[in-house]
Amino acid sequence: MTRKRMIVALIPILGILIVAAIFFYPAYPFLTSSTDLSEESIGPFHLNEQLDEAEFASFGNYKKSDQQGGYGYLVEGSHYVKTNESGEIVSISIGRGFSTSSGIEIDDPVEKVIDVYGDHYYTYREMGLGDAIVYIDRDNARELTVWTMDDHVTGVWLNER
Repeated sequence: MTRKRMIVALIPILGILIVAAIFFYPAYPFLTSSTDLSEESIGPFHLNEQLDEAEFASFGNYKKSDQQGGYGYLVEGSHYVKTNESGEIVSISIGRGFSTSSGIEIDDPVEKVIDVYGDHYYTYREMGLGDAIVYIDRDNARELTVWTMDDHVTGVWLNER
C-alpha cells in the first residue's frame, strides 16, 4: 500500500476517533465563558492563603488527613478544606453554617445563585450529589461548583483549577 493510500484510509478512522472523543469527553467546560471569582471565598477561608489550624479548630473538632499533594481538614457536617504541602488552601467545601463571600448558602434557591454569579455556567448531574452548576474563572484558575437538589443549594465547592 502506498503512503498516499494509507493516509486516505486513516482519515475515516481519525474522524471516528474525533467524534468519539467529543461524545465521551464533555466540551461544555471549554465552551463556558469565564466568570470573575477572584474575590470569592467561603466563610473565613480564601484560596491561596495559609490555613491557620488554630482558627480552623475554633469551628469544632476536625480530622486532618494526608491527601495527594497536601492535607485535608474536615469538620463533620460543616466544611472541608484542602491545602497543598505548604499549607496554602487549594479547595474549600461547605455545608451548613457558612456562606460564600457573595452570600450564597445552603438552602438558597438556584435562582439566587444565577442572580449572583450570572448566566455563564455549565451543569451536570452526579449520582448521589444532585445537579451541579459550575462557574469557571479562567484568568484566576478557579472554579465554583454549586450542588443543588429540588432547585435549592445543598453544597458549595470552591477550588483551584
